[in-house]
Amino acid sequence: MNELPIALTNHGLTIRGMAYLPDHGQGRHPVVLMLHGLGGNRIEFNNLFELLARHLASLGIAAVAFNFRNTKDSDGELGRMVPSDEVDDAVAVSHWLAAQPFADPDRLALLGISMGGMIAACAVGRVPEDFYRTLVLLNPTDVNNICRIIGEFRVDRKPGERFTYGANKLHPDFVRDAHSLRPLQDILRFPYPTLLVQGAEDAAVNPVISDQYADVRRAAGLPIKQVLQEGANHSFTKPEQKEKLFPVVAAWLGQQLQVDSASSAVGRANASA
Repeated sequence: MNELPIALTNHGLTIRGMAYLPDHGQGRHPVVLMLHGLGGNRIEFNNLFELLARHLASLGIAAVAFNFRNTKDSDGELGRMVPSDEVDDAVAVSHWLAAQPFADPDRLALLGISMGGMIAACAVGRVPEDFYRTLVLLNPTDVNNICRIIGEFRVDRKPGERFTYGANKLHPDFVRDAHSLRPLQDILRFPYPTLLVQGAEDAAVNPVISDQYADVRRAAGLPIKQVLQEGANHSFTKPEQKEKLFPVVAAWLGQQLQVDSASSAVGRANASA
């Protein structure tokens, strides 16, 4: 596997990340673009994204993970971030990705976790409908749940008080901006199969919240596969949770992106060597 640092500019700020490329041969690969959650980064909590990306690369599927503007080692600071900017970043990186020499533009996937899942649902509605071949949502949240977590509905909140996430103060317009997003409408503009994996023990995103994404797609007659992973928490923290999650995601991407079985076999052999 090859790890390639990436950088691109959006609205004058540099977005930084990493591409994880299969080490068998040259040319173009199927690629999944990974969107982290609020307070997370391109590696994600407990190295979830980094480990998943390496696992996928060993099977012949490239992965790209990046930090949104105002997050981690991309330019900016968390107090300047609003959700619509993350949607804009996701779209910008999507178009950048499709033009890269390592990417097969006809075999692209988008994956997001938590708020990154909500952002992914919005982003697929802002690119051509055939841009991505599949969408993967891991514990996707919604606008009301995000706003609940940061304290919008606190009864003791003072007028004008800044919303916070952990030790960080958020943008004064974070809540107003968040409520401008329509992920449950945008995801209906995506016609291709979607996978939703929800941790049964997720304390941040109750399965009832993520169910909305599956429900609206079923009601519209759009393809959706829903998996409830018993024992899994919000970040799939423990090794045994990742061991259950990774094969599900890899098998889904392999099928939807039509990964060549021979290339995958070479990747597995190299990974175990």
